Amino acid sequence: MPIRTHPLSWPSHQSRTRAGDRQTAPFYIAPAQAVPYLEVEVERWHVADFRLTVGDGDDPAAALWFRYPANTAHPKVFACDLFREDWANVRAIGLTLERLRRLQEFGTYTMEQAIAGAMALPAPRNGADHQGASGEVTRNGRFELRVTDQERSGPQAKGKSVTAMFRRLIGPN
Repeated sequence: MPIRTHPLSWPSHQSRTRAGDRQTAPFYIAPAQAVPYLEVEVERWHVADFRLTVGDGDDPAAALWFRYPANTAHPKVFACDLFREDWANVRAIGLTLERLRRLQEFGTYTMEQAIAGAMALPAPRNGADHQGASGEVTRNGRFELRVTDQERSGPQAKGKSVTAMFRRLIGPN
């Protein structure tokens, strides 16, 4: 079923990315394919009650509101305004849906558990908080962790594992 867009409805519990902090998308898809890709993921989730809301003008934000499972009283939302282009924020939501769906495919979580876990995560942190570690999702969909030379060779690096650096990157539990 084709997705129609609606004026942006941003979740009150989620802070907004300042315009100056927005990033270039670390992935590429033809802009015209972002919504059709999201349509495919929504269909794979078997979600019948959903609404894609998007910003206008200078606001590239997107938020997908949906009920899953269908008989749930309260809607869930995935919202993104991290990227400078609206198509990239829509794509990020589609990729999130895909990754969560694949958790169930691989038998590690049910989709309900994956959604609950995603909703419980803290808001993404500013790149300055990474303290020498950064990462990105590459065009082939892999996450690559990068560590600065100071982080690799500094006195504080002795005895630290990549896992510890990764925890600093994503924050505490």
